[in-house]
Amino acid sequence: MKGILVIRPGAIGDALLTFPVLKALREQYDGMRITLVSNTQVLPLAQAFGVAEQAFDFQGIQWSELFSSSGIRTSSMRDLLEQTELAICWMRDPDGIIEHNLKMSGIEHSIIAPGRPSTGERLHIVDYLARTIGLPDIVTPFIERNRRQPKESPSTSVGARVDDVRLGGPLWSPASSKMM
Repeated sequence: MKGILVIRPGAIGDALLTFPVLKALREQYDGMRITLVSNTQVLPLAQAFGVAEQAFDFQGIQWSELFSSSGIRTSSMRDLLEQTELAICWMRDPDGIIEHNLKMSGIEHSIIAPGRPSTGERLHIVDYLARTIGLPDIVTPFIERNRRQPKESPSTSVGARVDDVRLGGPLWSPASSKMM
């Protein structure tokens, strides 16, 4: 069975914010194998959390072939791409070279979108990523469901007054064994 290839270069945070979208992809396309190409530091987490079966470091030299005018030449890359039905690339491709190379490698469907929303677009990055691949928002509905109503007045516990608590310091010191 062919799978889904997700390419998400960037920093650790960028890669981690992709996880909810990968989870939604898994739910949408039950049973399809997901391969993630991203920041090397999050790859073990992607596999441990079950959002990807395979994981590759985007900094690996073989991934530079995506940007090559001579196309994908490495046999291991060609083999991986031949097993891919859908490629999702969250990066800019102004000349269309990535899309061309994926198509020439036999990938039937590809979605290539910038890794971030347009400047001035107020949208959570997770929802942006989901929308680029046709999935519904993930974060906004969660926030709406879990929005708490403001309380009428703040309360404190066990008779302590807010004035009694020093911000930034401990309430108890082991040296003196008494409250500060």
